[in-house]
Amino acid sequence: MRRNLLFATLLVVGFGLATSSPASAQTLFGAEAVFGSDTDAGLGVRIDLPLGTTAPLSFQGGFNFFFPDVGDYWEVNGNIWYEIPTSGGGNVAPYVGGGLNIGRASVSGFSDTEAGLNLGGGAKFIFANTIPFVEARFVIGGAEQFVFGGGVLFGGF
Repeated sequence: MRRNLLFATLLVVGFGLATSSPASAQTLFGAEAVFGSDTDAGLGVRIDLPLGTTAPLSFQGGFNFFFPDVGDYWEVNGNIWYEIPTSGGGNVAPYVGGGLNIGRASVSGFSDTEAGLNLGGGAKFIFANTIPFVEARFVIGGAEQFVFGGGVLFGGF
């Protein structure tokens, strides 16, 4: 039941954002699907905010809820991404960086919250009103896992 409610909420938010203003706006919001090497599949939401520096830096904040075989697991991430300059100004924007990961696992009444570091990167694919992305990161400390994911970001916020 909880999984269905979370999935339905993410779909409604995603479809609602699809009709928002163009992606030329700096702040991006979207949904993602993730897979953790220790926590299985999950769904999440994220926001990308430009930092307004001379370097192409952005802050990415996100929340992911995973569906492991036993118990519950969720994480909150805050990362700083550096967009790697590409020649020709194409539609692909690769990025690398890292940040903080806070994960909470709950099994049979027992729960544990730990902090770790994210190291990773990915690429955004710039299109008119939508920006699909793929991403991979290692969580060092805390959950200590490899997380791969992708999703869609929308502009105008």
